[in-house]
Amino acid sequence: MFWAAGAGKRLRLLTIDIPKPMIPILRKPALYHTFLNLKKNGFDSVCVNLYHHPDTIMSF
Repeated sequence: MFWAAGAGKRLRLLTIDIPKPMIPILRKPALYHTFLNLKKNGFDSVCVNLYHHPDTIMSF
């Protein structure tokens, strides 16, 4: 279970338009790096809890 439901209030300037897991790190969303590491370690499915800008994460 990946928790992506917070509004990211401490990062407000970055998270007004995008959810915190979609903040770019090395030009890719943080969520991408998390999923890539999970895949490398044998995970083949992930459940994501959504709330703040869920459409952005769902389209990713």
